Amino acid sequence: MTWTQVDHLNQTEFMEYIETLSEDDKQKEIKKYSKRLLKNEMKKYISFYNFIKNYSPRDFKIIKGSPHVSQRVLYKHVKYWNEIHPNNSIKKLQIFFY
Repeated sequence: MTWTQVDHLNQTEFMEYIETLSEDDKQKEIKKYSKRLLKNEMKKYISFYNFIKNYSPRDFKIIKGSPHVSQRVLYKHVKYWNEIHPNNSIKKLQIFFY
């Protein structure tokens, strides 16, 4: 099997590449690709609340004048944010529950 470096494929090339993989490999590559897209989107923001507000409006609310994020974003999004923004890492969040 020939391996392709997925990091440099555009979306169309990635979709063509994915179709050549087994189901297990397909799931792994899609997970890595989506993680990379999420991290690239996070790099555009200074504020985690602004990122969530634009990336996933359903997970953002203003409650009593303060920004809050839903409990759904806590693990994965916070982890990635802290990896990308070590100088602006999240230590405390205001959250709401569905």
